[in-house]
Parts: sequence; C-alpha cells; structure tokens
Amino acid sequence: MPHSYLKKSQDTYDSGEVLRKEKKFNSSIHCYYYSCIQLCNHFFNIKEGLTDSQIRDLFKTNESHKDTIKKLISLLGRGSHKAFTTDLSILKDNRVKADYRNFSLGEADSEESKDLCDNVVSQLKKAL
Repeated sequence: MPHSYLKKSQDTYDSGEVLRKEKKFNSSIHCYYYSCIQLCNHFFNIKEGLTDSQIRDLFKTNESHKDTIKKLISLLGRGSHKAFTTDLSILKDNRVKADYRNFSLGEADSEESKDLCDNVVSQLKKAL
C-alpha cells in the first residue's frame, strides 16, 4: 500500500484534533507527536528510498527519535534546524509528559503541541 505513512500521519493528526475538541488533551498531544514521526517515516521512504524494514531499524535504539531528528537535519540542512531540534524536541517532551507522568496536561499544552506539529509538518512537506 503506497504512501501509507502519509495517510497514517494525517489520520493521527485528525485524531488529535478530535481528541482536543473532546478535551482529551494528553491523548491529543500523543497524536500530534506521532503524526510528525509518521510523516518523518514517509519522508525517509519517499526521499531516501528506505524500506519499511529500514525505517523500523532507525527506531531500534533508546535514542531513536533523537537519531531520526539528526538524520533529518543532515538531509534537509540548517534551514529546517529549528523545526526538528527545537519544535520536535519540545513536542516529544510534551508527549512524554502526556503519556508517562502522573498528571494531566491542559488545553494550552495541547494547543502548543498542535502548533509545534504544524510547523514540523510544514517543514517536511516543503521538502517533499
């Protein structure tokens, strides 16, 4: 099924929107983050020709998402540096809090995560 990472990314983003409207802010943040990761997978598949197996190999280490960010920066150059170092890193931190901390994040956190996701997605789509 070609371009399934792209569809997954959009579906996950849309799920985040539904969850945010339902005031399920932690889950929306989770979706926004993984929407970006799925779009990164699409980028690696389309632009680098990586297979599904090779993409999964990128995520086998404890630092896999950091390694993915570094790989993106090396491929896309410094112009997209902020989107992948600052924005995606903050989004990842928000996702970790949303998924693993014993407190709930709120509407402002969800809105921030959506905005960060939108910026990362915009930078990736320019490169596609």
